[in-house]
Amino acid sequence: MSVMRRRNTGFTVLELLAAIFVISVVMTTFVALLVKVRRAIDVIEEQSLAAAVAQGALERLRRLPPDELVSGRAISSALPPEAGRLSRAKLTTTVSAWNAQPRLRHLHVELTWRSRDFRTRVIVREGLASDRRIR
Repeated sequence: MSVMRRRNTGFTVLELLAAIFVISVVMTTFVALLVKVRRAIDVIEEQSLAAAVAQGALERLRRLPPDELVSGRAISSALPPEAGRLSRAKLTTTVSAWNAQPRLRHLHVELTWRSRDFRTRVIVREGLASDRRIR
């Protein structure tokens, strides 16, 4: 008769250490990925907010009466309250003649701010305004 050995059904310490190491590498990679995704989301939120603020400033310029849209003049434009979430935001608007067309004005809106990664960012919106009002 042969003697049968009883097989141990547990894990060895080495197997447990290897499993813990693999799990920790996976979790560390996952956390690093989450941090990068969060930073990307922050940048996208800032850029979309800046685009909305600049577009709003352009639309406010278009609503001004034609006699206030004088070529070569910078029009001061206050930042809306939601722009307070942009660090060091500065809005510059200028009006100029459009290709020697006396009735058209070129509107240029530039928003500059410092992003959360400490880079200076700029977004520009441009459009045209006419001296004639549609009735």
